[in-house]
Parts: sequence; C-alpha cells; structure tokens
Amino acid sequence: SERPALDLWNVYIPVDKDQRINHTFGMIMIEKPPIPGLIHLLWPVIVWFTEGIFKEDRWIVELEQKAFDEQGADWNQEIFPVILDLRELLVRGGVPLD
Repeated sequence: SERPALDLWNVYIPVDKDQRINHTFGMIMIEKPPIPGLIHLLWPVIVWFTEGIFKEDRWIVELEQKAFDEQGADWNQEIFPVILDLRELLVRGGVPLD
C-alpha cells in the first residue's frame, strides 16, 4: 500500500507562561481492514498500542524540559527534518506567552 495503515499525531499546547501546564491532544487515523468486524476485534490492541506511544512521548517531553531547565538552553541535537523545520518556524514566527 502507498498509504500508511496507521497515522498517529499528538501535540502539547502550553497554557501558562512558564509552559509547565499543557493540554494534550491526540489523533489516530487507521485504515479500516477489508475484513468486516476486524477493526472492532483489534480495537483493544490499538488502544493499548497508542496509549503506550502517548505515555512514552510524555516521558520524552518531560525529560527534554528537565534538560532545558538544568542547562538553561536547548542543547538538543535534533536530526529529524520535520522537527528541525518546525523549530525554525516557531523561532521565526512564534509569539511569546504573556
């Protein structure tokens, strides 16, 4: 298949000036299997899988925030092109929280 069978997106939106409190949003898109009812049978596994990903991602975000706090700067050596582009966009056009 040219399309992925699963897309998973999550985002953390800070709601305070210190960016210590955030609202977390997630979206999962799953291509429905051709076998009727299979998606319902697999749903508990899908939920378990996605909850694990979100849990791990929250852990990573917390570790990165802790490193930033200890170092006083972002020393993360990011290599993922999408994240590099996003970082550049946020630096260029971001608005500080008041």
